[in-house]
Amino acid sequence: QTVTLYHTSVLKWKKKEVHAAKMNPSREGTDKNQWSEWSSTSSASNRDEELEFAAQQRYHAGLNVAAMQNSHDSLPRYADHTYRDFSTYIKDGNRIEKHKKSDRNFPARLHVILSNEQYSHIISWMPHGRAWKVKNKELLVEEVIPKFFGQSKFASFARQLSGWGFKRLHQTGADFGCYYHECFLRGHPRLTALMRRVST
Repeated sequence: QTVTLYHTSVLKWKKKEVHAAKMNPSREGTDKNQWSEWSSTSSASNRDEELEFAAQQRYHAGLNVAAMQNSHDSLPRYADHTYRDFSTYIKDGNRIEKHKKSDRNFPARLHVILSNEQYSHIISWMPHGRAWKVKNKELLVEEVIPKFFGQSKFASFARQLSGWGFKRLHQTGADFGCYYHECFLRGHPRLTALMRRVST
């Protein structure tokens, strides 16, 4: 069971309040007033943090933000990073059935961008070819996104990533801040036909 910082702080404050009341009964009313003021401001602040966290989780895991707002206590703390290796999918004899938009959907166009050395200073594959990273967000918005996606905001680009099931890595290391999808690999553009939009 997850206990948020807010709940932990409340328990600590209440213990201090009881102890202070025993040591100095004349200050009991003052402590209660301080508790009331602290509780009000802390509650609002932590509510904002919970909503922000919910939005981040939807961004990384494609979750339904409305459902999370109605059930903060059940918010997941981590995205599911279970990974299946598709690098030998075609070599192993598996077939890929293309649909009419699979060559020009969002993942296919993103793969073209990453395969073009012209944009390697803006967005590029990691050396292992299983994840990629935005190197220059400003240039991505100014030069790449409008040309390939007809958009002008990074937020729209980020929503597309979430919608197509891309996940972002937050663990400290060489891949920190990178995005990945198990069917989005360097040198395997045909695998993007296996990708589907995430239903929320």
